[in-house]
Amino acid sequence: MDEATFSVSKGCFAFKGDSKENEFETTKYLKSDDARCAERWKLGTEVWNNIEISTNEINSSLQESMFLDLVKYIERSCLPKNAMTGRSEIPTAALMTGVNMPDHAALFVKLKEAVEESIAQSVVILQSKDCSNIKSMMRAIVNQLLGDTGMNTSRTSDAGDEDIASDDLYYMRKKSSTITMSMIVKWYNKVTKPHSHGGSPGKKRKIDDTCFARKPLVIMCQDLEAFPQLVLHDFIIMCSFHAATLPMVLVFGIATSWTDVSQRLLSHSAIVNLSVEKFHAPTASEHLALIIDKVLLTTEQPFKLSGKCLELIVDVFLCHDFSITSFLHALKFCALEHFREQPCSILCTKSLKEAESVISKFTKNDIRLLKSVDSFKRYVASHDKDKQTAISKDAGFKSEIKKCIHDLHVFHSFYFPALHCLHILTSSLPQYPLGKKIRELYHMCYKHDINNHEGFKQAFLLLGVSSRDQLVKHLNNCADTLESFTYEFDDCVDNDVHPNFASAKLHAFVENLEKMDENDPQPDNDEKDEEPENETLETVKYAYQLQERLRNRANKKRIRKMTRFEKIREEAISYLKSFFWQHLQRVQFMPFHEAFYFDSSAAVKRHLLAAPRLAIQTALSNPYQYLPVPSLEGMSYGVIPPNAPDICVAYKLHNECGNIINLYDWMSAFHVITTTNHGEGETNSEENKKVEIDEVTQARFIQAVSELQHLGFVKPTKKKTDHVQRLTWSHS
Repeated sequence: MDEATFSVSKGCFAFKGDSKENEFETTKYLKSDDARCAERWKLGTEVWNNIEISTNEINSSLQESMFLDLVKYIERSCLPKNAMTGRSEIPTAALMTGVNMPDHAALFVKLKEAVEESIAQSVVILQSKDCSNIKSMMRAIVNQLLGDTGMNTSRTSDAGDEDIASDDLYYMRKKSSTITMSMIVKWYNKVTKPHSHGGSPGKKRKIDDTCFARKPLVIMCQDLEAFPQLVLHDFIIMCSFHAATLPMVLVFGIATSWTDVSQRLLSHSAIVNLSVEKFHAPTASEHLALIIDKVLLTTEQPFKLSGKCLELIVDVFLCHDFSITSFLHALKFCALEHFREQPCSILCTKSLKEAESVISKFTKNDIRLLKSVDSFKRYVASHDKDKQTAISKDAGFKSEIKKCIHDLHVFHSFYFPALHCLHILTSSLPQYPLGKKIRELYHMCYKHDINNHEGFKQAFLLLGVSSRDQLVKHLNNCADTLESFTYEFDDCVDNDVHPNFASAKLHAFVENLEKMDENDPQPDNDEKDEEPENETLETVKYAYQLQERLRNRANKKRIRKMTRFEKIREEAISYLKSFFWQHLQRVQFMPFHEAFYFDSSAAVKRHLLAAPRLAIQTALSNPYQYLPVPSLEGMSYGVIPPNAPDICVAYKLHNECGNIINLYDWMSAFHVITTTNHGEGETNSEENKKVEIDEVTQARFIQAVSELQHLGFVKPTKKKTDHVQRLTWSHS
């Protein structure tokens, strides 16, 4: 007999399971009939890893200044303080983290790492779920300080705890023990006690009195609003009595505001013991704007989102939880779904040479799949028959697809600089005719022809009445934006609209504007082409003709009086229009744009915007979608097979009832269906009505009704005995 399970009496023995997690096998979820699917998945994983690296760099740069300020504050709080009184204020950092709750865990973990590297080695992160009372709160602190989960109760001390009594450690590590702040103070003083090197008694007393010169104990409350008010009050009061002997810094993670917390959660007797300084984490909206600007709308990453998909996942971000983590999960789904489902995504590579090497290895099956792409079909239909015949051959198709992918790379290298330039030019205009954020402008350019868009026309009308200072500022910003990009395909676009030439031309406009006065008149160089001032009016017979002649003459005089500034402004705006018309064309008109752009908004809605009630009703009314059993296929047409799941049978019958359902009638119908042999006709069903319902069928029915009640379809009612009330109504 096994000694581990030997017992005098009967008992239940628990065995620790294998902690090794099973590896996720992606090959099970790839298409088996697609030979390139695994290769595309590998390419998609590489693309996503590059995106993740870029987003992590943005995250680190955003949080670096905040972490630096917090570390400096903790360093200042470690300075020596007067310990004559038995009570002192606790240095407290109020960190305004924002309402993006799913991102707070990662933020505090990084903050803990930054504090441990710079100042303190003892940092504790507390969550409200672990602090329902003061006992559990102290237990959570001790578990993290000792680096234990509470399971180790041995009396042997670690190498770093040689000077601490093993009995004290044994008691503190016991899960059932009650921890007090005095125990933590005693343990911390022994762990961090300074080494004595001899010296005068005055120096020794100086070391003892400057306990705040030691590394502090940093306690972080991640979600302060969720902590119980009484527990938080008792903890602060308890810490205040030991603040003179235990160097301690509190960090409060606040999602709302300090005013709300101080009025609603903390009492006055607790606040007076805190020395609070506020810190602000970067807002989630700023973080999202940087990710879209620096990662998605650049030439660095080959994977792109369509305007509709980008707008959809941004709406999910803005309307749900403001979580950057959730946004990145949605972006990752879009990227991997694109490489899993789209055959031409094998061409979504960062460099053109990689795409050309992939094209040279295409098989006939690959060519057949790529010829079925919608954009390529439209491209072939726009050519004559000779061209179509040449493209239909494998060699001609490969050369043509190389040309299409090359054109897409050239398009992207100039499209995104022009997009950023237009955003810089119009983002400060009144009423934001092209949107306040660059993602709005991107969606507009993807969906519409921007040159014929009403907002584009309105924006340039507003630029046409801008002052000289405003125009100089706009032109300088546009030139700096164009110079911040690097361009690979310099020979593939006309020099007049090349971004480098455009930047030089905008600088020339700025120089001309700065050299001249805004009110200098334009010299009349075209006098010979103009009508003479003393035009004869002998042919005028009626008054309206005279009025029209005088009106035309006044307009011509107004045109002749145009200043040099107005002429330069008109030339600059005209050039910018031609520049944007050249580079901001719709990508949908280019063949094989599907290789780079994910445009399946239906897949995003289906996987990320879950509708649980609709999914449950679909599963109950038509289980064939989830259980591929041939006999269940007819349930979508109103047929209820006897081998259907009990809850599906009960749900179908409940749909045929009114507001109040008789349980006995419902059970009788359930009994008739479940006991009917398929194919024996109505004779057997009539006999089943007369047979008494057995206990097994009753139990099955009761379980099905209980499950429907748990899902919220029915509920008990006191209006009638042995009846239930129906709660949902649908067409199924």
